[in-house]
Amino acid sequence: MVANTQKSNLENKKKPVDPYLTVTTTLSNGTSVRSNEDCKSETLSNYSSCVNRPTEESKSNSKLTKRQLFAIILLSYANFCLGILYSLQAPFFPREAELKGATNTQYGFIFGIYEAGIVVFSPIVGRLIPRISPQFLIESGLFIAGGCCVLFGALQWSPPGFTFVASALALRGIESIGGASVFTACYTIIAAYFPERIAHLFATSEMCFGIGMIVGPAAGGLLFELGNFSLPFFVAGALTLLGGVLALCVLPQSKRFEKTERTSILTLMSNFSITLNVLISVTAFFIIGFNDATLEHHIRQFTILKPSVIGGIFLFSGLLYASGNQFWGYLADKINNCHWACIAGFILAAIAFALCGPAYGLPLEPNIWLVLLAQGSFGMATGGQLVGSFTEGLKETVKRGFPENISTYAMISALFSSGFSTGGALGPVFGGFLVEHYGYRKACYGIIVLELIMIIIILVWNLVKRNSQNGRLRLNPYSLSLKSIDRESGVWNDWQNKASISGLSIVRRNLM
Repeated sequence: MVANTQKSNLENKKKPVDPYLTVTTTLSNGTSVRSNEDCKSETLSNYSSCVNRPTEESKSNSKLTKRQLFAIILLSYANFCLGILYSLQAPFFPREAELKGATNTQYGFIFGIYEAGIVVFSPIVGRLIPRISPQFLIESGLFIAGGCCVLFGALQWSPPGFTFVASALALRGIESIGGASVFTACYTIIAAYFPERIAHLFATSEMCFGIGMIVGPAAGGLLFELGNFSLPFFVAGALTLLGGVLALCVLPQSKRFEKTERTSILTLMSNFSITLNVLISVTAFFIIGFNDATLEHHIRQFTILKPSVIGGIFLFSGLLYASGNQFWGYLADKINNCHWACIAGFILAAIAFALCGPAYGLPLEPNIWLVLLAQGSFGMATGGQLVGSFTEGLKETVKRGFPENISTYAMISALFSSGFSTGGALGPVFGGFLVEHYGYRKACYGIIVLELIMIIIILVWNLVKRNSQNGRLRLNPYSLSLKSIDRESGVWNDWQNKASISGLSIVRRNLM
């Protein structure tokens, strides 16, 4: 008997320990989580069966381990580096591209192809995550993105015209593979390993991305003045490559993988509630891309500023975006319906572009103080749109009964990464085209109208959902399957009243 016990203890000691998983319990009401002893044997690839939202008691007592803290810091640094790469060239690249013979529309494509690449590659990465560990994707993604950034700096010696434009497009396109890998893997780890902290950690990741967007334009403009075109890209690329080295040292490596029930992006998109939240994120990044590609050109029309000063204006916007994300993350964890944060963000953004133009009809002329005020409002607005939509989108995956496994987490992360990048790709292209043909002030009207349309769509959809809740059957939206409608009775059909919801385990509550 003693020999068997000792043998069992030795076998348990040999089991691999997943450094991320925390103490959990199992309840009869469906809020199910597993014990820490069971979780110790889980690897990264099959944590989905082990990780669920803890109870209120365990949630209040749960603490992050050192390994978890190191992982969060590394993910934050990775997002910081990608934020720098995203915004680095905003203060000086449009002018340099024009000197190389590129038009507004062409350098708009150079801005936008990075995001277009993420749209294409994020779903591919999401499909690979059940087979390839998120850690490897983060490491390789940082090396790819950093290497391409260094090579982009070498375009200083490129011949003008077609060669410059084609080379820039190719490098930004390859760089997007690295960005897609890091973004998708990062969001997957947040959703699966930290289900009780989703909004807060997503806001933290976005805050670090925002800090990168702050540092990027300011540092880019300053390094451009101190050196030349290549210096900002060499420095940013080196920092990103350093992140890849740190990831190799900090993130644990998984070696065993289990097959899980697969979830496709088309399946997720068939649910309009999820699609709406992705559409909100697309719109938010569309406006970010528009702003990055057109603001410097707009400022040059009424004043002359150094690239470092223009970078400071982007810095002000990014500062409010980064700091505001903590407020939006706290708010998203507290309110029942995160769409209210999205609506507030759209209202602030509409005000921002009405001032930045300024819109015709306002008794104002373009000046730098209006631009600063508008960029501050825009930075705050973006946080509400992104944090609110991502948090609400994750809630919807649970409400609609999708399988709670790594495949679902990976695909919802890939879906939002694609949404972010779709907007980021289209924004610079349409922004460059509209400003080139109609001017900045008229182009801002298109942005304002887009904001108002999104507000109307969100309000109408939430009104429809509330009316369906108040119907004669008092249907439970957390167990509702939106596959069909009985046209005669006007009641949702094909639904199951599930007694429990696990996975992200959002607490049952009204939407409004």
